[in-house]
Amino acid sequence: NKLRAALGLKPLRITNDKQQGENKSAEEIAVANFAEKRAEENKEKELAEIQVRLEKARKKRLLKEKLSGPSLGDSDSNLGAADWVKRSRENAAAREAKLLAEKQRKLLEEQEASYTSS
Repeated sequence: NKLRAALGLKPLRITNDKQQGENKSAEEIAVANFAEKRAEENKEKELAEIQVRLEKARKKRLLKEKLSGPSLGDSDSNLGAADWVKRSRENAAAREAKLLAEKQRKLLEEQEASYTSS
């Protein structure tokens, strides 16, 4: 007020502190709202980052579980050459049997379709 008087302006009315706290200016309210909004956005951002980290950890754990057990080098290390050949031939015979069964199934389906369409 002393500065205002020196400049030739009317002095401001001074009210007690309680009334000043209740009568906040629009700018003070806007600043408070902005601070609240920024804090809320930061909180949401932190939660999103936590979710991303949790998802990465979950995927890593599932991959580790999937890959656990003997690897290719570990599974064949106990077998000799004769055992490996025997197992390869058995696997080839099993694949042959599957292919033959699939061909027979298709043949039967075609025959059934030709009999039902006639």
